[in-house]
Amino acid sequence: MEQKELQSIWDKVLENFRNTDKITESECQRWLIPIVPISLTDTNFVLGVSNDFSLHYIKDHYIPFIKAAVLTITRKKVDIDITTTQKESDSEKEENDDKKYEVKIVS
Repeated sequence: MEQKELQSIWDKVLENFRNTDKITESECQRWLIPIVPISLTDTNFVLGVSNDFSLHYIKDHYIPFIKAAVLTITRKKVDIDITTTQKESDSEKEENDDKKYEVKIVS
């Protein structure tokens, strides 16, 4: 499925949320609008978020709402998979790896 089609489906999901009283506009702005649709099959809808905190928060709070909205819009009962889309650059990874092993000896 093309990215335009995926984004159109996700936009309809967001509109579905706005038409219910289960999710506030501020929640939608903070947690759901930044989500990027990655792929949709007959069984899975893969969504991308920017970091692990968002991933866990959305999984803990919004998956049932997302599943219900996708079912309403696509008529498909799908599992929702969320993944992080932000990648560390090689230099950031090396810097973070160095920090993991930093030892300070105080005498």
